[in-house]
Amino acid sequence: MIELFEKIYETLKNKIGNGLWIDIWNDQVNKQTDNYPLFLPAVFIEFPKANYRRNGDGIQQGNALVIVHVCQNHVGVDTHEGAYNQSFEYLTFVQNVYLALQDLSGDSFSPLDRVETGQVPKISHVIENIIVFSTEVFDKTKYDEYQNELEPVTPDIQPEKE
Repeated sequence: MIELFEKIYETLKNKIGNGLWIDIWNDQVNKQTDNYPLFLPAVFIEFPKANYRRNGDGIQQGNALVIVHVCQNHVGVDTHEGAYNQSFEYLTFVQNVYLALQDLSGDSFSPLDRVETGQVPKISHVIENIIVFSTEVFDKTKYDEYQNELEPVTPDIQPEKE
């Protein structure tokens, strides 16, 4: 999952940028305090459970979901046109995040494929949309660890001299 997060982070940073806060999801929207501020706009990456199966030699393969929380500040407006413009900007931002991540792939995961979207109702000043992607992940961490720790050794055994 490390490469998956790194690729998402770098892609969003390079394609969206502009002071975007990118972090691992920890329910930040509902935990806002003076000691735990929420910086907006933000994209939080959530990795719910993945189902793995052994693929041999310490390599595991699994189906995984990636939930992308797109959070923006909701500012009250006092005109219909202002509300329309603000809504258009919110939706364009969510669409840009989707476009940046759709089909993103790496050595350890297949192309991201959007499977679900939605808005999470909030009572606060934050508008939170989610984009759910599915991917196939390939975890060879154990294989790499095994290969690096136990290098093949051919013992140099000399016959005993009499």
